[in-house]
Amino acid sequence: MRLEQNSTQGLFLEVPLNTRVPAEWIRRGGLQKVERYSTRELDEHAQELGEAEAQVAAEARVLLTELR
Repeated sequence: MRLEQNSTQGLFLEVPLNTRVPAEWIRRGGLQKVERYSTRELDEHAQELGEAEAQVAAEARVLLTELR
């Protein structure tokens, strides 16, 4: 199992095909040899991460403006 991220599906857990996963995991899709899942907690973490990245970008813009 691996934690992966891409621009279309965000954060997800990638597990080999035919691997048993907990019932509360949400299937996001699959490829030829893997299935992709998410969880409520993982979605919440992804949202917090996105908010933190936006805050860092905003602060970086302010600092660059001050340097100019």
